[in-house]
Amino acid sequence: FDGDGDRVLMVDRDGSEVDGDELLYILASQRQAEGRLNGGVVGTLMTNLGVELALREIGVEF
Repeated sequence: FDGDGDRVLMVDRDGSEVDGDELLYILASQRQAEGRLNGGVVGTLMTNLGVELALREIGVEF
């Protein structure tokens, strides 16, 4: 977590960083695949456009 706890960064088993945009896609796509995503997801103005486009490709509203 960052200093005030509003952002998170994770590291995968190979030691590579997984940033917030990647986490948003991973979590949303997994929940979508499991049928547990009720509605779309929300990002910020700083969210990468690629995340929005990738989510829309799999039918997740952004």
